[in-house]
Amino acid sequence: MSSVALTPGVAALVLFCVFFALLVVRVPVAFALGLACLPVVITEPRLSPMMLFNETFKAYNSFILLAVPFFLLTANLMNVGGITERLVRLSRTMVGNFPGALAQINVLLSVFFAGISGSSTADAASQSKIFIEAQVKEGYGLSFSIAITAVSAVLAVIIPPSILMIVWGGVISTSIGAMYLAGILPGLLIAAAQMATVHVYAKIYDYPVYPRATLKEFFTSAWQSLPALFTPFIIVGGILLGWFTATESAAVAVIYAAMLSIFIYREMDVKQLYHAFAETGRLASVALFCVGTAARQRDDLGNGHHRSGLFHRVRLSRGGLLPRRDPGDHHRRHHPAAAGRIGAHASDPFRHHRHRVARLRSGHASLRPVPDDLLRGCQGPS
Repeated sequence: MSSVALTPGVAALVLFCVFFALLVVRVPVAFALGLACLPVVITEPRLSPMMLFNETFKAYNSFILLAVPFFLLTANLMNVGGITERLVRLSRTMVGNFPGALAQINVLLSVFFAGISGSSTADAASQSKIFIEAQVKEGYGLSFSIAITAVSAVLAVIIPPSILMIVWGGVISTSIGAMYLAGILPGLLIAAAQMATVHVYAKIYDYPVYPRATLKEFFTSAWQSLPALFTPFIIVGGILLGWFTATESAAVAVIYAAMLSIFIYREMDVKQLYHAFAETGRLASVALFCVGTAARQRDDLGNGHHRSGLFHRVRLSRGGLLPRRDPGDHHRRHHPAAAGRIGAHASDPFRHHRHRVARLRSGHASLRPVPDDLLRGCQGPS
């Protein structure tokens, strides 16, 4: 048997300590995940540094991960095809008269954007270009503008179609359609909480308010944005009705966004299409590289003796980290008279064999042959 250089506890401690130390010195997360595995890989005699590269690339051999670049491409096609601008106008007619109007529009646009792109990265990248500078010019604090843009972009992780739900659904073999349905209400509640927070800040710091939009302006903006608002219904509805899988739904979203940008809104040319593809490649490479290095760290924590050692010390019980309970505890607690018998039986590994030998001797059981070594063991010490 090969020797083990690191105990399970030490291996987990090294992985997490190196990872967080690299984050402190501002190493990107994707690189920190991979570099944190090197000490374990080098010190373990059973592992080779080449396994770090092999397992990283093996993680990409997944059909479900194709949804990541497709949804990112959908978001970039929205930006260059005029879809985002129409959603901004619709958001302004809906919440522009609320206190902190531009920040409210920021949150509501994140709700619309989350239901189409499914990518918090693309959401933050596009809305930071639109809102942060505009909010600062209108008197909003820079830190507040950055914060509200960042936290509203997280809605794309919760509101379907979410790339993270697709990835996790593939990893843990859970219904992606069910995860989509479970994310709608929490996402809307978080958006409402964010808008309430903006309302409080706007009252305190006297942020500007836009004039109330007329019904004609609202219906005009809604009519122009209606084709784009159909996107989440096509994606989620198609998955729930069994028309296509989650990865295929991402491809359908790309085709639909391209058709809107080219044939309906007519605002995308070849140069903008190339820019959308280039930006998608850049964002997808970062996201997928992080998935690959995280898979390597998962394998380090889950291989052989590390997994068995950690699971021996920590048990997952009812959603919390609790020690494994003895099933006889409840019976002994409520039936004290039986506690002695249960304890005696638990401490006697031969109790079933002793019972069988006694029945054979008394003639109440069929006289099947009993092995001599088992008979001697059941008779106990002389």
